[in-house]
Amino acid sequence: MYAAVAPVVVNVVVSGTEPRVGSGFALSDEHVVTARHLVVDVDGTVTVRTVDGRDLSARVVGTDARTDLAILECEEAELKPATLGRS
Repeated sequence: MYAAVAPVVVNVVVSGTEPRVGSGFALSDEHVVTARHLVVDVDGTVTVRTVDGRDLSARVVGTDARTDLAILECEEAELKPATLGRS
């Protein structure tokens, strides 16, 4: 199970006056889903850290307060996206 899931899971590190650390998952080869409360009102940098040890610069491209979700973009990241199902 770990080998199948680990490549899509990332750490999200926010630096600035209020440093924060959280997690997310790759939605595409350049996009990550994470919690909005982690990246809202960022006054520093956002870094996505992959399981293989890469640190990728990220920017917030969208948020939704109702669902507490955010989308980050890491250009040319070549992430392994999660396989999503239908509920």
